[in-house]
Amino acid sequence: MKMECPHCGAKGTADDSLQGKTVRCGKCGRCFVAKVKSEAVTLTTAEKISVSCPSCGKHGQMDSSLRGRSVTCPGCGRSFIAGEEGGGAAGAGAAAAPPPLQSVRTGGDAGFTDETWMRDPHPLAVDFDAESLIRPKPDLGVWEVISETVRVSFARRYFWVAIICALLLGLFSGVAQVISGMVCGALGLLLHAVSLPDFPVTFAEYLVLSGFGGVLFAGLVWLAILHLRGERPQIKMCLHGFAGYCRWELFKAQIVGTCLTFLGFMLFIIPGLYLLLGYFFALPLVVDHGVGYWESLETSRKAVHRSFGPFSAIISLFYLPTLLPLLISLGPLTRALGALAAMEKKNPQIFSGPDGIDPQLVWSLLKPEMGTLSFALLIFILFSMLYAVLAPAFKAVLYKRLFFSREEREKNGL
Repeated sequence: MKMECPHCGAKGTADDSLQGKTVRCGKCGRCFVAKVKSEAVTLTTAEKISVSCPSCGKHGQMDSSLRGRSVTCPGCGRSFIAGEEGGGAAGAGAAAAPPPLQSVRTGGDAGFTDETWMRDPHPLAVDFDAESLIRPKPDLGVWEVISETVRVSFARRYFWVAIICALLLGLFSGVAQVISGMVCGALGLLLHAVSLPDFPVTFAEYLVLSGFGGVLFAGLVWLAILHLRGERPQIKMCLHGFAGYCRWELFKAQIVGTCLTFLGFMLFIIPGLYLLLGYFFALPLVVDHGVGYWESLETSRKAVHRSFGPFSAIISLFYLPTLLPLLISLGPLTRALGALAAMEKKNPQIFSGPDGIDPQLVWSLLKPEMGTLSFALLIFILFSMLYAVLAPAFKAVLYKRLFFSREEREKNGL
């Protein structure tokens, strides 16, 4: 049967046996009683209302059935409540409003009249077993996965959009780090003033930045997933992780996964490595299927556990080239440290000064190796830019091979 969430308007399907039972919406997370959706609302041109965007002043008309709902202006892309007195800004009022509607252009640029407005087609997470999303026999051929990743990453219509999105999200992440550094620095000074350790503040800062980074990276992965499903990549797709229910579930999934992985590394390292690989697909599961943070972590871990051998081999081969800058710089650093140890052996007083080791001495040892170290740094920068595009596509390709998509889930009645 077809249903629609009465709180946010998200549409989805569910088994007929769930009629009359309480279910949870995968978009807004609120519960409601499942009822058969009578008929899909068809927008017509018979009844129209005049609207004006409060942000850019664009005028136009839209179907009267959208009165009181959140819509997106085709001129500036900002959201507002249709039919409200004064339009309603998308800032303070939008938090309590339904989720933004997506617009699909049907031709021309004459304002709202030439727009068809629809809700975001995020499915309802209606009491389905998240473990049923795992494919029983995933295809994890090493060459097939890596070749598809390269093909997807360097597709013309995806590559440049991914580069721009990676740069924008990197800028957002940098701003967040500066702000958190200032706040946590002030808190650290207060703790030092009362003779308390600043480790809790440092760890909390790391968790917050990790959660924020997870939301940003989930947007890049979602962009790659949509590209694999045949949709044309757009920059706004990378901000999908900031949409309503997904935003907090992504944040919680990243923070909880990071904490558990950290504890695993504290317990003899091997559990940490297992969880680091096991939680690999938690973020795309939240964005794609709307499952909760703990369900996404556990479903991801179970899927990886079933194919742990081939999965870990693919991960190792894919990220192996990132060790190249380290290998290049290993020789020069080893030689410099060896020379420093030899100097200490000849003159044990070299490190016993009031200021410790002399920086000029270190520079004199590293200067002959600066050419090789500079080359290693250049390789590191190039690899960082390359993997900013490859890594989301790689995760999207593996995700497609291990999990069913929304459409496959609904088609198979999962």
